[in-house]
Amino acid sequence: MVIFIEFVKFISARSDLFLAKEYIKPNPLLSSLSFDEGLFFEQTGCLAVLFLLNCDQMKTVFKRIWACYGMIVMSFFIMGYTLLAFPVLLIFGKRSERLILKIGYKLLARLISILLLIRYKLRSKISVSKKESYVLVSNHKSIVDVFASEVTSPVIFKFLGKIATGRIPVWGLLIRRLCVLIDRSSKVSKQFGYQTMARNLKAGFSIFIFPEGTRNITTQPLKQFYNGAFRLAIEEKKSILVQTLIGSEKITNPLQGFNLSPGNVTVYWDGPIDTTGYTLDNLEELRDRVKAIMLDRIKKHCD
Repeated sequence: MVIFIEFVKFISARSDLFLAKEYIKPNPLLSSLSFDEGLFFEQTGCLAVLFLLNCDQMKTVFKRIWACYGMIVMSFFIMGYTLLAFPVLLIFGKRSERLILKIGYKLLARLISILLLIRYKLRSKISVSKKESYVLVSNHKSIVDVFASEVTSPVIFKFLGKIATGRIPVWGLLIRRLCVLIDRSSKVSKQFGYQTMARNLKAGFSIFIFPEGTRNITTQPLKQFYNGAFRLAIEEKKSILVQTLIGSEKITNPLQGFNLSPGNVTVYWDGPIDTTGYTLDNLEELRDRVKAIMLDRIKKHCD
């Protein structure tokens, strides 16, 4: 933060005074102050910093600079992690998957979050069995949700993701081995992905699914839920863990293009929800129950 303030001071000393003058005129908090162009920054050094911190344009510039920094950090650590983990996977096979995932989630994702000044505030904890596998579901507002899930999850899991992520250079090699990837436009791919998730659940791996399908960029707290996660839980007789994330869209907003900023994400975990009493005939009841839990968390947090 100190580095950022010094950066703002550096920029402010070279800013266009006319822009500052135009800002001060309509600002009710500053309108009573005299404006002397020659002594402006000397008399109101802190004010200049405040002006720039509250200027929408400067916020946008900062978010883009921070996003570039974030890309460098993530690329460096993820590339190194992939280059170390992939040979281990080739040599030891499936026996090494759980360890590699645990290192990635609890060490790598946590370290990246710390360096990006992203903090996860865990507001609720749940008890789970280490011998059981679960179906995990969460709301989805931004890419930060992935890191939040990895850091705070009480179990190790495999993500259900888009097949396109497996094409990312280098990192895609690891994603294809440690995630379940599907092409949403292909019924064959979706069916194969469903079977792969079922096999992983039987093998002891939990499966993480965003039931909204894609990021929610609407004004509604939640989008419509797809049935896949709940069908999987019912047919495989697995309990559901429910995660609710609040505030991740303030860290990186998909509507604002390339952007990132430090911040806090509030995390709630609920469950396990036993699915043994459910069948495909009352799948919608289970789906609506999970959605109600998320909505209740969001509503209470906002209130």
